[in-house]
Amino acid sequence: MLTASSDKTARLWDVNTGQEIRRFEGHSYGVFSVAFSPDGRTVLTASSDETARLWDVSTGQEIRRFEGHSHGVFSVAFSPDGQTVVTCSVDKTARLWDINAGQEIRRFEGHRTGVVSCDFAPDGKRIMTVCGEGIFRFWSIASGVCEKSFLVGHDGDAGYAKWDGKGRWEGEGEILDHILTRHDVQRQPPGFPLAPGEVWTPRRLTMREMAHLRVKD
Repeated sequence: MLTASSDKTARLWDVNTGQEIRRFEGHSYGVFSVAFSPDGRTVLTASSDETARLWDVSTGQEIRRFEGHSHGVFSVAFSPDGQTVVTCSVDKTARLWDINAGQEIRRFEGHRTGVVSCDFAPDGKRIMTVCGEGIFRFWSIASGVCEKSFLVGHDGDAGYAKWDGKGRWEGEGEILDHILTRHDVQRQPPGFPLAPGEVWTPRRLTMREMAHLRVKD
Protein backbone atom coordinates (compact mmCIF):
# COMPACT_ATOMS: atom_id res chain seq x y z
CA MET A 1 0.00 0.00 0.00
CA LEU A 2 1.27 3.47 -0.88
CA THR A 3 0.42 6.61 1.11
CA ALA A 4 1.11 10.34 0.80
CA SER A 5 1.36 12.89 3.58
CA SER A 6 1.85 16.53 4.50
CA ASP A 7 5.07 15.37 6.21
CA LYS A 8 6.69 15.64 2.72
CA THR A 9 7.01 11.88 2.27
CA ALA A 10 5.32 8.99 0.50
CA ARG A 11 5.56 5.57 2.15
CA LEU A 12 5.15 1.96 1.07
CA TRP A 13 3.55 -0.43 3.58
CA ASP A 14 3.07 -4.15 4.00
CA VAL A 15 -0.70 -4.61 4.18
CA ASN A 16 -0.38 -7.83 6.16
CA THR A 17 1.91 -6.58 8.91
CA GLY A 18 1.28 -2.84 8.79
CA GLN A 19 5.03 -2.29 8.67
CA GLU A 20 6.71 0.40 6.60
CA ILE A 21 8.72 -1.09 3.72
CA ARG A 22 10.08 1.99 1.99
CA ARG A 23 10.09 5.76 2.40
CA PHE A 24 10.29 8.19 -0.52
CA GLU A 25 11.82 11.47 0.64
CA GLY A 26 12.85 14.59 -1.23
CA HIS A 27 9.84 16.84 -1.68
CA SER A 28 10.17 20.21 0.03
CA TYR A 29 6.45 20.45 0.83
CA GLY A 30 3.56 18.07 1.45
CA VAL A 31 2.74 15.22 -0.91
CA PHE A 32 -0.84 15.32 -2.22
CA SER A 33 -1.09 12.24 -4.42
CA VAL A 34 0.66 8.97 -5.27
CA ALA A 35 0.36 6.34 -7.99
CA PHE A 36 1.95 2.99 -8.86
CA SER A 37 3.24 2.38 -12.37
CA PRO A 38 1.45 -0.41 -14.28
CA ASP A 39 4.41 -2.76 -13.73
CA GLY A 40 4.68 -1.86 -10.03
CA ARG A 41 8.37 -0.98 -10.27
CA THR A 42 8.05 2.77 -9.85
CA VAL A 43 5.80 5.22 -8.04
CA LEU A 44 4.81 8.78 -8.89
CA THR A 45 4.20 11.52 -6.34
CA ALA A 46 2.58 14.98 -6.57
CA SER A 47 3.50 17.76 -4.19
CA SER A 48 2.72 21.34 -3.28
CA ASP A 49 6.39 22.08 -4.09
CA GLU A 50 5.18 22.36 -7.75
CA THR A 51 6.80 19.09 -8.85
CA ALA A 52 5.89 15.51 -9.55
CA ARG A 53 8.58 12.88 -9.00
CA LEU A 54 9.25 9.34 -10.15
CA TRP A 55 10.78 6.89 -7.67
CA ASP A 56 12.30 3.41 -7.76
CA VAL A 57 10.23 1.11 -5.55
CA SER A 58 13.13 -1.25 -4.82
CA THR A 59 15.57 1.45 -3.66
CA GLY A 60 13.44 4.45 -2.72
CA GLN A 61 15.63 6.66 -4.90
CA GLU A 62 14.31 9.48 -7.06
CA ILE A 63 14.59 8.65 -10.77
CA ARG A 64 13.13 11.71 -12.44
CA ARG A 65 11.51 15.03 -11.68
CA PHE A 66 8.69 16.65 -13.66
CA GLU A 67 8.92 20.43 -13.35
CA GLY A 68 6.96 23.20 -15.01
CA HIS A 69 3.78 23.80 -13.03
CA SER A 70 3.62 27.25 -11.44
CA HIS A 71 1.68 26.09 -8.37
CA GLY A 72 1.26 22.92 -6.33
CA VAL A 73 0.60 19.64 -8.11
CA PHE A 74 -2.59 17.99 -6.83
CA SER A 75 -2.83 14.67 -8.66
CA VAL A 76 -0.85 12.28 -10.89
CA ALA A 77 -1.56 9.19 -12.97
CA PHE A 78 0.29 6.75 -15.22
CA SER A 79 -0.86 5.94 -18.73
CA PRO A 80 -1.95 2.32 -19.21
CA ASP A 81 1.29 1.52 -21.07
CA GLY A 82 3.43 3.28 -18.44
CA GLN A 83 5.20 5.49 -21.01
CA THR A 84 3.59 8.80 -20.08
CA VAL A 85 2.19 10.43 -16.96
CA VAL A 86 -0.35 13.17 -16.42
CA THR A 87 -0.21 15.79 -13.69
CA CYS A 88 -2.65 18.51 -12.67
CA SER A 89 -2.20 21.63 -10.62
CA VAL A 90 -3.54 24.66 -8.84
CA ASP A 91 -2.22 26.57 -11.87
CA LYS A 92 -5.42 25.44 -13.71
CA THR A 93 -3.61 23.11 -16.11
CA ALA A 94 -3.03 19.42 -16.63
CA ARG A 95 0.14 18.30 -18.38
CA LEU A 96 1.28 15.18 -20.18
CA TRP A 97 4.91 14.11 -19.74
CA ASP A 98 7.30 11.65 -21.35
CA ILE A 99 8.33 9.36 -18.50
CA ASN A 100 11.79 8.63 -19.91
CA ALA A 101 12.83 12.14 -20.90
CA GLY A 102 10.89 14.01 -18.22
CA GLN A 103 9.74 16.49 -20.87
CA GLU A 104 6.30 18.02 -21.21
CA ILE A 105 4.50 16.66 -24.27
CA ARG A 106 1.17 18.45 -24.08
CA ARG A 107 -0.65 20.97 -21.93
CA PHE A 108 -4.40 20.90 -21.30
CA GLU A 109 -5.82 24.35 -20.56
CA GLY A 110 -9.39 25.55 -20.08
CA HIS A 111 -10.36 25.12 -16.43
CA ARG A 112 -11.11 28.36 -14.61
CA THR A 113 -9.96 27.09 -11.21
CA GLY A 114 -7.28 24.72 -9.97
CA VAL A 115 -7.35 21.20 -11.39
CA VAL A 116 -7.62 18.79 -8.47
CA SER A 117 -7.82 15.38 -10.14
CA CYS A 118 -6.73 13.69 -13.38
CA ASP A 119 -6.74 10.21 -14.83
CA PHE A 120 -6.20 8.31 -18.09
CA ALA A 121 -9.00 6.49 -19.86
CA PRO A 122 -8.36 2.73 -19.97
CA ASP A 123 -7.63 2.94 -23.71
CA GLY A 124 -4.92 5.56 -23.08
CA LYS A 125 -6.36 7.93 -25.69
CA ARG A 126 -8.05 10.43 -23.40
CA ILE A 127 -7.63 11.97 -19.99
CA MET A 128 -10.22 13.20 -17.55
CA THR A 129 -9.73 16.25 -15.33
CA VAL A 130 -11.87 17.86 -12.66
CA CYS A 131 -11.48 21.30 -11.16
CA GLY A 132 -12.52 22.60 -7.77
CA GLU A 133 -15.79 24.04 -9.03
CA GLY A 134 -16.97 20.60 -10.16
CA ILE A 135 -16.42 20.79 -13.92
CA PHE A 136 -15.24 17.54 -15.51
CA ARG A 137 -13.39 17.79 -18.81
CA PHE A 138 -12.47 14.98 -21.19
CA TRP A 139 -9.47 15.65 -23.43
CA SER A 140 -8.02 14.02 -26.53
CA ILE A 141 -4.37 13.22 -25.87
CA ALA A 142 -3.57 13.30 -29.58
CA SER A 143 -4.91 16.81 -30.17
CA GLY A 144 -5.07 18.34 -26.68
CA VAL A 145 -8.66 19.38 -27.44
CA CYS A 146 -11.39 19.22 -24.79
CA GLU A 147 -14.01 16.92 -26.34
CA LYS A 148 -16.65 17.11 -23.61
CA SER A 149 -17.22 18.96 -20.34
CA PHE A 150 -19.82 18.50 -17.62
CA LEU A 151 -20.84 20.37 -14.51
CA VAL A 152 -21.76 17.81 -11.87
CA GLY A 153 -24.33 18.83 -9.28
CA HIS A 154 -22.48 18.02 -6.07
CA ASP A 155 -23.46 19.67 -2.80
CA GLY A 156 -19.77 20.32 -2.11
CA ASP A 157 -16.68 20.80 -4.22
CA ALA A 158 -15.85 17.90 -6.52
CA GLY A 159 -12.43 16.75 -5.49
CA TYR A 160 -11.56 13.37 -6.96
CA ALA A 161 -12.49 11.24 -9.94
CA LYS A 162 -11.32 8.01 -11.58
CA TRP A 163 -12.29 5.91 -14.53
CA ASP A 164 -13.31 2.39 -13.74
CA GLY A 165 -11.91 -0.37 -15.94
CA LYS A 166 -14.66 -0.07 -18.57
CA GLY A 167 -13.97 3.44 -19.77
CA ARG A 168 -17.27 3.99 -21.59
CA TRP A 169 -17.38 7.17 -23.61
CA GLU A 170 -20.69 7.42 -25.45
CA GLY A 171 -23.16 9.86 -23.86
CA GLU A 172 -22.96 11.67 -20.55
CA GLY A 173 -25.06 9.06 -18.73
CA GLU A 174 -22.73 6.23 -19.63
CA ILE A 175 -19.63 8.24 -18.84
CA LEU A 176 -20.79 9.36 -15.43
CA ASP A 177 -22.10 5.88 -14.66
CA HIS A 178 -18.52 4.67 -14.78
CA ILE A 179 -16.74 7.44 -12.90
CA LEU A 180 -16.28 7.39 -9.15
CA THR A 181 -16.20 10.78 -7.47
CA ARG A 182 -15.22 11.76 -3.98
CA HIS A 183 -18.67 12.98 -3.00
CA ASP A 184 -20.45 9.99 -4.56
CA VAL A 185 -19.82 7.77 -1.56
CA GLN A 186 -21.76 6.27 1.30
CA ARG A 187 -20.38 7.15 4.71
CA GLN A 188 -21.00 5.36 8.01
CA PRO A 189 -21.59 7.22 10.25
CA PRO A 190 -22.67 10.22 8.15
CA GLY A 191 -20.70 13.41 8.41
CA PHE A 192 -17.81 15.34 6.91
CA PRO A 193 -14.90 15.25 7.48
CA LEU A 194 -14.57 11.54 8.07
CA ALA A 195 -14.52 10.43 11.67
CA PRO A 196 -11.86 7.96 12.93
CA GLY A 197 -12.70 4.49 11.65
CA GLU A 198 -15.20 5.80 9.09
CA VAL A 199 -15.18 4.04 5.74
CA TRP A 200 -15.95 5.43 2.29
CA THR A 201 -17.59 2.97 -0.10
CA PRO A 202 -17.47 4.21 -3.73
CA ARG A 203 -20.65 3.78 -5.74
CA ARG A 204 -21.89 4.72 -9.16
CA LEU A 205 -24.16 7.68 -9.82
CA THR A 206 -27.87 6.92 -9.63
CA MET A 207 -30.27 7.84 -12.42
CA ARG A 208 -31.71 10.55 -10.20
CA GLU A 209 -28.27 12.04 -9.67
CA MET A 210 -27.55 11.87 -13.38
CA ALA A 211 -30.69 13.92 -13.99
CA HIS A 212 -28.86 16.86 -12.38
CA LEU A 213 -26.01 16.58 -14.87
CA ARG A 214 -25.66 19.69 -16.97
CA VAL A 215 -23.70 19.78 -20.20
CA LYS A 216 -21.48 22.85 -20.64
CA ASP A 217 -20.23 24.37 -23.88
